[in-house]
Amino acid sequence: MQTILLLISLGLAWVPLTILLVSAVHNISARHLWRICGIPSLIVLVLIWLGSSQAGLPLASLIGWGIVSGIALTIALDIIRLAGVKLGTMPMDMPMSFGLRATGLFEEVKKRMIAKRKEMNMTIMPEELTMFGVAAMMKPIIMQVLTEKNAKVKVMFWGYVWHFLNGITFGLTYTLVFGAGHWLIALGCGLTVWVLMMLVMPSMMNGAKLTLSIFLTALIAHIVMAVPLILIPPAVISAEATKNTLLALMAKLVGI
Repeated sequence: MQTILLLISLGLAWVPLTILLVSAVHNISARHLWRICGIPSLIVLVLIWLGSSQAGLPLASLIGWGIVSGIALTIALDIIRLAGVKLGTMPMDMPMSFGLRATGLFEEVKKRMIAKRKEMNMTIMPEELTMFGVAAMMKPIIMQVLTEKNAKVKVMFWGYVWHFLNGITFGLTYTLVFGAGHWLIALGCGLTVWVLMMLVMPSMMNGAKLTLSIFLTALIAHIVMAVPLILIPPAVISAEATKNTLLALMAKLVGI
């Protein structure tokens, strides 16, 4: 039973990030996806956590410390990410984009962006620009929409909620699969997330090109992101709980 709950928990943990990927790549309303998939999945995950805790299952420890690790790794990543935004090595604050999608305002920004291109008779396509070029075009439109809708606080709030939920996805994945883990695994996970971001980020900015500064800033941020995974799980997750991770269960199946 615990194995089934572990697999369900792992699947539910990936719902926030899946919504982001689906909405960005396929232009599906993130607000709608959150209502029909996101919120119910979070409720079920919390119920599994509480039920496992009440039953004394090791899964409760894996989920709980996965959430803590996810919050910590998001804070670690943000130290570098926000410094990059401030210093101009990153094009824009990505949680703002998440918040626009979560509140349904991204469609309005996109509509106005298309109208502006027509009005200016622009022949350059977004994919021919760098992300800084696209961000420079989007920022005035975003601020106009936020001002008209009086939605800046709401957009930033839900954007950061989603941002931290994405971080929790990685924290939970780490503890549910590896338990206490190892520093090399943590570093490998940070680099894997970086590669994923480099692949997905262009689609979130209309196919715009990455630049070297974005590439390097994101790399440093995701190496720093691995530090909480190196420090927290080994210190708090027991050997007993680690024996009940997905990796350990798979090892048992193949007789290792």
